[in-house]
Formats: sequence, C-alpha cells, structure tokens
Amino acid sequence: MGDSELVTQLKKGDVRARVVLYDRYKSGIYGYCVHIIRDKEQAADATQEVFAKVFEGIGNLKDHEAFRSWLFAIARNTAFGYLKKVSENIELQDSDAIENESPFDVVARLQTRDVLEALILSLSPTHREVIHLREYEDLSYEAIAQVIGIPLSSVKGRLLKARRALASEFRKKYRRDDLC
Repeated sequence: MGDSELVTQLKKGDVRARVVLYDRYKSGIYGYCVHIIRDKEQAADATQEVFAKVFEGIGNLKDHEAFRSWLFAIARNTAFGYLKKVSENIELQDSDAIENESPFDVVARLQTRDVLEALILSLSPTHREVIHLREYEDLSYEAIAQVIGIPLSSVKGRLLKARRALASEFRKKYRRDDLC
C-alpha cells in the first residue's frame, strides 16, 4: 500500500496505517537525525518526537502525495532543534576525539564506509543534510527543495558545495604522507 493510501487510512484512525508508516520510515528518519545531530541517543529521541508530531499533525497534511517530503521537513526542524541544544557539547567531544587519535585508529578507519561517514560528519549541518537526503534517502532535488524549503536552484548549489567540501575534507585528512 502506498503512502497516500496509508495517510488516508491514518486520517480515518486506522492504527495499522500508523504502524506501517512508522516501520517504513523509522530507520530513514533516525539516520537523517543522526547525520544532523551526530549523537545516536539524541537522534533516537528526536525520531520519536518526529513521529509524535507527524501522527498528531496528520490532519494538517493536505497533499497525501507529499507525505514523505512533509515527514522529512518535520524531521529536519526537530533535528535542528536538538542540534541547537547540544551543539557546544558535540564540538568539544569532536575536538577531543581528533586530538587523541592514534595512528592505529587512523588505519582502522580507512574502511571505505567509515571514512565516508567520518567525512560527512565533518561537514556543516546544512551540507550534511543535503548529502543525506540525496545520497541516503534518494530524494529528488525537487523533494529536497520541499523538505528544506528553498528553491530548486539552491538545492543544486548546496549539493555542489557539499560535494566539494567533502572532497576537500578527504584531501585534508588523507594526504599521502598521512598514510605512510
């Protein structure tokens, strides 16, 4: 059953539709929150808050076809709210981790996925957000524009800057002499 049909059922009070939508999107919303907040416990809390807001506000959704974009917009606002609360603490933790990293830790992190995740986490929240929505959630540029609330051309520009920043971070962190 598609999202639109499930939203219709949910608006009628169908508990099964709630369960299906939650199961369908919980991991994606959680991953999105982790990418923004960078704290798994806070992201789990934010994920629960997102779904509480979604199920409470489902009556406000006019276009059932836009459910996914609406859901990620709520997740975005919620995650950035959490980010504001914890940003100073996260910055201190990150700087301590970098200073205490041993050469063995560097070698251990050179697995492709881990390297990419670390690089993405080093980006600004706005860059992490567009990378996550495009690459992990596979949203179209148009859907990203709806989620973030910016013009399509701005989405394309942000993605370009985010990808360039990612490449720059890679070059800075993994220069050839760092690997020897």
